[in-house]
Amino acid sequence: MYISELLITPLWIARYMCFLPFQLILWPLRIARYMCFLPFQLILWPLRIARYMCFLPFRLILWPFKLLTRFILYIVGFRRQGVAKGSYASQYQSRRYGGYVPPQSTFSKFQAHGATDDYDSRGWR
Repeated sequence: MYISELLITPLWIARYMCFLPFQLILWPLRIARYMCFLPFQLILWPLRIARYMCFLPFRLILWPFKLLTRFILYIVGFRRQGVAKGSYASQYQSRRYGGYVPPQSTFSKFQAHGATDDYDSRGWR
C-alpha cells in the first residue's frame, strides 16, 4: 500500500459512515414509495400499450405528411441550427421582420418545427 492510500482510505470510510444513518432512513422510504405506486403502474402499463396500439395506424398514415412538411421547411431554409444563411426564409425574415420575430407567429412556428428533433412531436403546435 502507498502512503496516499493510507491517508485517503480513513477519510473515505469516515465520509460514508457519516451518510450511513441517512441512507438507512431513506432506503425504506424509497422502497415504500415504489411499493405504493406499484398497483397504479400495473394498471397504467396495459393502458399505455393499448393507447399506443390504437394510435399506431394514425401515426403510420400521418408519418409521410410529417416527413414531407419537414422536407419542405428544410428546402425553404428552416434548419436545425436556425434559419439558413442566404435561404428564402432568411430573405423573408430580413424583409418582413428584421431582427425581431414576434412570438406565436407563423414564422416562429416554422422555426420551432425546423429546429425540433425528428422524434419530438411536441415542438409543432
